[in-house]
Amino acid sequence: MLLISLLLAVFLKQFWEPSNPLHHDNWLASYQQQLLRHLTKISITNPTAVFAVGLIIPVATTAAIDIVLHQESKLLHLIFAAAVLLYSFGRGEFTQHITQFIVAEAKQDWARASDAAQKLHCDTSTLENNDWQALNTRFLSQASYLGFERFFAVVFWFVVLGPAGAFAYRLTQLWLQRLPSQPVARWLWVIEWPAIRILGLTYAVTGNFGGCINAWKKSVFCQTRSSQSVLLDNMLGALAVDETLAQTPEVTRRELEALQQLLSRTLWCWLGVIGVLYMM
Repeated sequence: MLLISLLLAVFLKQFWEPSNPLHHDNWLASYQQQLLRHLTKISITNPTAVFAVGLIIPVATTAAIDIVLHQESKLLHLIFAAAVLLYSFGRGEFTQHITQFIVAEAKQDWARASDAAQKLHCDTSTLENNDWQALNTRFLSQASYLGFERFFAVVFWFVVLGPAGAFAYRLTQLWLQRLPSQPVARWLWVIEWPAIRILGLTYAVTGNFGGCINAWKKSVFCQTRSSQSVLLDNMLGALAVDETLAQTPEVTRRELEALQQLLSRTLWCWLGVIGVLYMM
């Protein structure tokens, strides 16, 4: 039943994106305020403890509803699982901003390229004007990470822990955006760690095997590198990128276009493998 929910959610995601009607997150700000007020009354103010309680309550509620519906109604369970998964997918536009960046860079329009990068949450404040190589590298790294967190991380935890797992991942991302803290960032890194390793292996299948598997081996047990760094290396290996080449606009354009194709192939690979696993 979860396989059908997954396929339904992916279909609706492609149909609605970027206007997913379930992507309304205003409730989180109110929830955080209410939670902080109640926890302060019982002297719980540590940000880590607040996050732990704040995560457990909605995730446990989601898991409880999932269990009850699984026992009572297969149809309602299917709809509920698909709805939670749809909510958990990444927010906003992705492909359009990549296209805008490519076009702006081709015209050497620094302002528009920087604007497109910022729309993908890429920090350009520390870059000097017209430092295209640095901007290209930063944008490529961010695009690689967003391709992961918008879909693959969510699907990974959906398969492992059901709707509650997917929701827990998205809630962690949203919480970190609203109330940044090192413990929450570390927790996000922990739950991304296994999904990134699985994605890296898949990149080896859907991209250049030799280049990707070599990069994957170097970081498979690493516990210090950031998610973005590992993903970028795996992606560059899968695309067989010659790292001796300067990060010129033309090189970046080819890499970004190849990245979108890689993500598309990997999506279908994951769906195929997950389908086989569910039918075994």
